[in-house]
Amino acid sequence: MDFADILARIGMAFLTGFILGLERESHGRAAGLRTTVLVCMAAAMAGILSDQFYSNSFDGAYHSTNWHPDPARLGAGILTGIGFLGAGVILRQGNVVRGVTTASLIWFTTILGLCYGMGHLLLGFIGLLLAVFTVFFLRYIEGLIKRDWYAFLNITTTLDGVSVGEINKLLKELHIVIKNVEYTHDAVQKTRTIRCSLRFKKVQLIELPERVSNALMQAKGVLQIDWK
Repeated sequence: MDFADILARIGMAFLTGFILGLERESHGRAAGLRTTVLVCMAAAMAGILSDQFYSNSFDGAYHSTNWHPDPARLGAGILTGIGFLGAGVILRQGNVVRGVTTASLIWFTTILGLCYGMGHLLLGFIGLLLAVFTVFFLRYIEGLIKRDWYAFLNITTTLDGVSVGEINKLLKELHIVIKNVEYTHDAVQKTRTIRCSLRFKKVQLIELPERVSNALMQAKGVLQIDWK
């Protein structure tokens, strides 16, 4: 393998990491531009080493008639290690999990780096085009999909306050589905707490908490409302 070949493989890895890393960096993700570039180039270098080990076992410095290294073994180790890096960027904030796309992008970038390192530049380039379409343009298609979102609603009322059935009817008018209900009766404080797990469409996400709060506060005996 000559210098130009090595430069082409690592150069494609750098370009791929740079393009995909820009998208993550623009969204302020923990694994941004530098991380993606380093991951892709490291995978490419591992692919080059694996390719060289395999080639040299036949006709190079490590020539042997009864032993040949597995060219996929080093790559498999790289993918296992990258799993720990990907897991580190997945975070849970309340009832929302963030970082799954970033972790997927890191893993995919590693695959592309291995493609370049092992000499499959066309395969890696096709993967890059598909990745660019996915991360840059599919988000606009996602915006057109009316996805389900979930929330938790806690309602504190007096003992003779609004019933669960009345709450369910009111929420249905706002196109909200109750998935689960928990109920606490406090005889000392003379209050009831109703905890509801809700499902609704994302298009209502911004204005919905205020609409629910305004509607419930007009119901009988409602003392407090918490939306999470």
